[in-house]
Amino acid sequence: MKKIAGIVQSHIESSTSKRFDVTFVQKNAYFRHLEQSAIKEAQSLNTPDRISVNVDIYGTSYKIVGSNEAYMKQIAKRVDEQMRSISKAYSHLDTPRLAVLTAVRMTEEAARVNQLEGELKSLQQEKASIIQELEVLKTLNGKQEEQYAKLQEEYGNLKDDRKALSDKLTATEATFKQHEAESSKQAKEQEAENLRHKNKVQELERQLSEQRNSNTQLQNKLRASEQNVQREKSEHDKLSAQLKAVQQREEAAKADGQQLKVNVDKLEMQKKGLQESLQSAEAETKKLQQHVQEANERENKLRSELDGVLQNEKSWQKLAEKRNEELSGLETKILAVSEELEKNEQQLQFATKEANAARQGLQVEQDKLKRTAGELEELRIKLKQALSDRGTAIMKAEASEAEKNRLQEEIQSMGERISELAEESKGYAQLAEASEVEKNRLQNEIQSLVDRIQGMEEEAKNYDQLVESGEAENEQLRKKVHNLEDRIRILQEESQDYALLAETSEAEKNHLQVEVQNLEERIRGLKEETGVHAQLVEASEAEKKRLSEKIESLGEKIQKLQEESREYAQLVEASEAEKEQLQTEIQSLDERIRELREESGGYAQLAEASEAEKSRLNEMVQSLGDRICSLEEEAKGYAQLAEEQEQARKDAEQQEQAWRTQLASAEQELASWREIEADLQRQLNTWQQECAASSEKVEDLNEQYDALQQEKGQMSEQLRQITEGYEIVSHEYHLLKSAKELDQENTQKLEQEYRRLKEDYAKLQTEYDEWIELIEQDNN
Repeated sequence: MKKIAGIVQSHIESSTSKRFDVTFVQKNAYFRHLEQSAIKEAQSLNTPDRISVNVDIYGTSYKIVGSNEAYMKQIAKRVDEQMRSISKAYSHLDTPRLAVLTAVRMTEEAARVNQLEGELKSLQQEKASIIQELEVLKTLNGKQEEQYAKLQEEYGNLKDDRKALSDKLTATEATFKQHEAESSKQAKEQEAENLRHKNKVQELERQLSEQRNSNTQLQNKLRASEQNVQREKSEHDKLSAQLKAVQQREEAAKADGQQLKVNVDKLEMQKKGLQESLQSAEAETKKLQQHVQEANERENKLRSELDGVLQNEKSWQKLAEKRNEELSGLETKILAVSEELEKNEQQLQFATKEANAARQGLQVEQDKLKRTAGELEELRIKLKQALSDRGTAIMKAEASEAEKNRLQEEIQSMGERISELAEESKGYAQLAEASEVEKNRLQNEIQSLVDRIQGMEEEAKNYDQLVESGEAENEQLRKKVHNLEDRIRILQEESQDYALLAETSEAEKNHLQVEVQNLEERIRGLKEETGVHAQLVEASEAEKKRLSEKIESLGEKIQKLQEESREYAQLVEASEAEKEQLQTEIQSLDERIRELREESGGYAQLAEASEAEKSRLNEMVQSLGDRICSLEEEAKGYAQLAEEQEQARKDAEQQEQAWRTQLASAEQELASWREIEADLQRQLNTWQQECAASSEKVEDLNEQYDALQQEKGQMSEQLRQITEGYEIVSHEYHLLKSAKELDQENTQKLEQEYRRLKEDYAKLQTEYDEWIELIEQDNN
């Protein structure tokens, strides 16, 4: 057809240069002759194996050659319709000019069809790449499900370990009760022994005159007893130091537990940020739905305006020129929008990876918190046993003081012992003061336990609120997932309808071949715009790299916390061994004390034992003073450590704030791109209203099909991400619920321990008051 148009054009130009002066009828006959000669000249170019067909074009019969008779008649019919349509709009044109204008218009339509075919091929390639990406994502999803199954198995193992620790705690409590029964039994034996001592005192009064002569022997035994007391004093100091180390480790465990809670709060904040990103994605989905609806409205409006556009010649020419200019600009902008959409999709994938990393970090921190809670429970049991041992030692010391007072009354007649008895009374006063200090310290410890129990109750309330909010969020996510599934089904049905419309429009694509040159110009413009988009892609890659570095730093911090948790577990094991060693040494001391009491057969031996007890109590007072000083130094060290941890927490908060600022700027950029997209859409609407009927229909169908394919891919991706987010949130909800149950059990245990400690303290206070009264009576 292009050759025919060229031949016609050459004949027209030659005839115009000759300037024939003939009538209108003669001109028609002449141009008819030119057209027939052009047809014959074109037919001479065909191969001899084709068939010849007679066709009627604009009232003139022509013979054309081709391979398909029906196709050639259809082409001739299309040319005839075009020439008649143009002759109605341009009645002043003669036949050659009508033929030229018809050839130009049909070539333009053929070029447009070629462009649409190229775009359709590129869309099919993009669709194939998207399908491959979906397959990769499905594979990754399978791997994540396997990891989730492994995590569930590990969680079951942790539950079994927790149960074993609970059984161990029950056994320890039974041992403590047995120890209390033995202590009460020893107290009763001590009372019986006191009665025996009173009887012996009466007997010693009768034997006092005889014992005065054996003063030298008593002094020798006294020195031997003092040596024994010195040995016991050194052992007692060693036990006190070990007990202090155990208390230090308990304080360190508390500080670690607080740091773990801070890390959990940070991870919760990251989780909220990801949920906000999900909400923004849903808003984008609603906008896409509105775009589809607007496209349908534009199609109806264009069909109603089709007749008016065909009847207006001047407006058609202007619109054709304007359409060509705007088409190149619009395609450039559409390409920019598609680039931005790909960039947003990459950012969404990156945010999904960050969410997965944050969830893994939260799981690790929760596991550490569980292990730390178990270790704190063991340390509380150890502290309880240490306090019980301390109470037993105080009772023994008070009993020894009473014995010492009675012995002082029995040997008042010894002149050499009067000054020593006076010094002993001063020592008793100091011991009373030290006991009062110890009493105040115990009260402070009990008050601190009460405060800790109240704090844990507040934490339990906070966990309840978190669980309720988590349930509400889960319900919202379920609703959103159902809505998206319905929307995807609707989009799939619409995409099928548009695919059918695209297939029916294939027959019309053969008539659109005039816009080839315009397309080439637009392709050059697109190549120029590609450089700008490449810069945008590089900036996005740099931002992605920077965020990846932040994730790596967070991973290093989590690894550091894990190492600290392992070191803390080693310290707990060492404290357990030291506790066992302390218990063994305390038992050996009790055996030595009983042996010393059995060896004290007479008055001199009782006096020596009393003096040894006095020296041992003085040493205890001194060791308590040293212990207070060391505790103050340790408190300063822990205060400094707490300040360092607080500074680290502030630094992490600043880094998180900077991250949020960058996220806000990215959201602003996304909003600006969305505004640009809206402007492009409005311009596209204007352009579509000005296009011809046939090209508008094909272009609209293809663009809508493209948009629906993109929306379908985005919806599928969002559905997958929302489904994964729902599974992870559900898992985190179960973990929080389990942690809440564990905290409630720990709170109940602490309350029980507090009640037992309070009862023990009341008993100790009563016995202490009784011993103080006895001491004061003896001194009077």
